Amino acid sequence: SGAAAGAAAGGLLQEVEAHIAQQLAATNQQVEALSQQVLELKSELGARASAPPTPGPSTPGPAAAATTPVPDSIATKRDRLAAAASAAATEDIQELAADVRSLQGTVTEMKAQL
Repeated sequence: SGAAAGAAAGGLLQEVEAHIAQQLAATNQQVEALSQQVLELKSELGARASAPPTPGPSTPGPAAAATTPVPDSIATKRDRLAAAASAAATEDIQELAADVRSLQGTVTEMKAQL
């Protein structure tokens, strides 16, 4: 019966390891997707910042000057958006990494119990 219990425990461990491998694969896909989103956001923000400003009204004067974006404010907005996107992605990646460490700890504990 000891051999049967060992075999059952080994089978359970294999199931747990397979489940964790699936979870890790899903986590890796999420990290890849988040990384891709960050790259796309940075690229889009860079393209917006380098695009020429939208022309103002056809009548020259104070109204035209008031509606023309100031390049510094565009750069500032771009930088703030990039920083926010980067911080959000970093936070998501840190949460995923914590989940991975937790799963690895679970596997280690289960192996120790066997």
